[in-house]
Amino acid sequence: MALQFYPVKVSHIKRLTEAAVAISFDIPEELKQVFAYLPGQYITIRLNINGQTVNRAYSLCSSPHSDNSLTIGVKQTEHGLVSTYINKHLQVGDSVELMPPNGNFKVDIHSNTINSYVLIAGGSGITPLLSITKSVLQKQLDAKILLIYGNRDTSSIMFFEDLELLKDTYADRFTLIHILEYSDGNNKGILSKELLSTLLTDSFLSSCNYYLCGPQQVMNNAEAVLHKQNIESSYIHR
Repeated sequence: MALQFYPVKVSHIKRLTEAAVAISFDIPEELKQVFAYLPGQYITIRLNINGQTVNRAYSLCSSPHSDNSLTIGVKQTEHGLVSTYINKHLQVGDSVELMPPNGNFKVDIHSNTINSYVLIAGGSGITPLLSITKSVLQKQLDAKILLIYGNRDTSSIMFFEDLELLKDTYADRFTLIHILEYSDGNNKGILSKELLSTLLTDSFLSSCNYYLCGPQQVMNNAEAVLHKQNIESSYIHR
């Protein structure tokens, strides 16, 4: 079936940071199967902004295993037409057009035999990794996850409360490391090759799945460190 856009309504908006929001959509019952998705996938949203029709792809941060709504996280970027509109003007009840979920950056919980994950996120790259984290922790009961998440400072951390709740709920299986460019604590720094080398040691198994999402340089740094640790490319997803 050819992919097409469907009109849906915005059901909820949550302010995450000064420059980021989570947008949830009310998917009609007759479209639930059309909008079925795997953790890590994205949707494409079509908006009419000042008479201009624009499309943008945003990763889903919701989990198909624990959340009833489709939710995306959108960080406002400088001169970003769509991200600015979503952050400043989109309202609950507004109708938008969505294309069903797609993308190869995903985890199929039911067919996955690997139960160790290392997730590396920078900024808004947390969105698909949050979906993966929630899904894996709920459905793979023996799985363990290490999430390394880099941001500018504490106030810029998207989904801070959600991550803290997951850390408290799954304390024995979920390790969360925040790396902040501006911080007075021990977690000060950026996701450089040098810093990642201290966090990604050879104590990790080669059969661990690595998921990278964020700025290009962050992913390049992480991949370079992993290759230096002799991690096979088949285990690295970006």
